[in-house]
Amino acid sequence: STPTMTQPTLGRTAARFLFVLLALSLAACGGRTQPGEIADGDISALQIGGGGGPQALSVPVWYIVADGGGGGGGNDWLLTVDITLAPPGSDTKSIGAGTGTNNIEACAFWPGTDILYATNANRLGTINTTTGVFTGMTNTIGTGNGAAGNNITMSDVDGLTFDPFTGELYGTHRRSTNDLLIKIDPASGQIIKDAFGTGVDYVVIQDVQSGNDDIDDIAIDP
Repeated sequence: STPTMTQPTLGRTAARFLFVLLALSLAACGGRTQPGEIADGDISALQIGGGGGPQALSVPVWYIVADGGGGGGGNDWLLTVDITLAPPGSDTKSIGAGTGTNNIEACAFWPGTDILYATNANRLGTINTTTGVFTGMTNTIGTGNGAAGNNITMSDVDGLTFDPFTGELYGTHRRSTNDLLIKIDPASGQIIKDAFGTGVDYVVIQDVQSGNDDIDDIAIDP
């Protein structure tokens, strides 16, 4: 079941900004990533978390989904990195033997909890932070209508973040042209219809520089 959203004690600002990370080197390059070592290009998703929920960060770690080295029916593999140690990546630990997936490109903690959501191509689910196994929801994310066309299948969600104040889950769908910003229902795993107005299920993300239109991750500035 979807947890109840708890408002953080941090004062709410008048406006929040959604940041996107463009074309970072987070795609798979193959090869096995051993515990204690992160190879360039192996990271496909990263999220900061810690004891008592990711907002607490009493034991700050990175949760990383690597594109190589996993088993259990796929190549993806959940790892953790203690970010208090130097150099970064010097204390990498594997969780389980693999997520059982091949296409996880984004993950995000439900604010104030230790529930790690992730998208495996066209399906939202959760990764067990004890076993490292991904459990997908019954429904795929689905299709959306908007300025770039109707019935676009959200088949490759590469960015994922929760609004820490409202609990809204945002995602980005990768395309050969400008990517799309959507909202996803964490309970059903499906795109939220009319999320940006009547008949507007997504918005087209405009590039700030010609050719830089691949969104690899997103985050909200509280």
